[in-house]
Amino acid sequence: IANPNHCIEEWIDNRVNIIFAEQFQNWEISDENYLVRRSEWSINFLRELADKEFSPPRGQSRYDKGVLLTYLAQILVDGGDMEVYQCMAHWGTKIGHDASLACGRLVLGYQRLWPGKVRIYKKAHSWIRDSALTNNL
Repeated sequence: IANPNHCIEEWIDNRVNIIFAEQFQNWEISDENYLVRRSEWSINFLRELADKEFSPPRGQSRYDKGVLLTYLAQILVDGGDMEVYQCMAHWGTKIGHDASLACGRLVLGYQRLWPGKVRIYKKAHSWIRDSALTNNL
């Protein structure tokens, strides 16, 4: 239990099907802790994300959190496919792994709520505990 004074229900948002949280120390979105409503949209999202294991972007590990960020950008933002492609084509070979993180965040922008789809909680405003800040305790 990270904080016995809070319940997971505090972070449930009935407007969305999947809830993610930002990592505290970087641009990443946690792929280790997320909340999922059982829905057709969620099932399709998770299946398509799982399929990315077999076709990761060039220069990335199939376990890379950048894959999650770029996938979110592609499905949540109108024209996100093309924006991610153009960004990765320009920056992918220059900065490698960090390109997927940067491109995903660039395309997602500051928006944190896509009704019926996804919500992303800001750093330090969710249920997750970042082990980098708590020395893995």
